[in-house]
Amino acid sequence: MAYARDESSRGVPRVAVARALGVPDHTLSIWLRSTPRAGFRRVEMTEARGGTSAVPARVLVFTTRQGDRVEGLDVADLAVLLRGLL
Repeated sequence: MAYARDESSRGVPRVAVARALGVPDHTLSIWLRSTPRAGFRRVEMTEARGGTSAVPARVLVFTTRQGDRVEGLDVADLAVLLRGLL
């Protein structure tokens, strides 16, 4: 958000900032209007234990602290998922 605010204060159009960040302009607009939350949400990335998953080693597994688990993600898909959680 600091990057977006800095660029906006320099006169860079919000749509250009959104494009540079890889998010839709509408999403950036919502983020800029929202009240900042303290800190980050904890996310842990782990390798699948041997024999417990059919997911290839190069594919990511996303597990939340609550125990929700999503398998079969590549880096791009994980980025989309994390953006949606913000």
